[in-house]
Amino acid sequence: MPSAVQGKYIYDSSGKIVEVILPIDEFKELQRLASQKVGERSPKKYRMPDELSAAGITRIAEDGGAFDWLKDEPDLYSDDDGEPV
Repeated sequence: MPSAVQGKYIYDSSGKIVEVILPIDEFKELQRLASQKVGERSPKKYRMPDELSAAGITRIAEDGGAFDWLKDEPDLYSDDDGEPV
């Protein structure tokens, strides 16, 4: 829950910024710049079928890079863990 407002920033009780308050013209300029940057990239194109296969979902997840940080994580479990079902 926000606890302090100082200028354009709202801080929580730990001192972390949780929200930034901008005048609408500054916000619109940020939107314009962001959409311009997105337009400069040439993202990979995907054909979206009605249903994606598991392989298709895996490919999108791999190409997207959202899970790249897991490469550095240690393996916590193995096939030998747990009880047979």
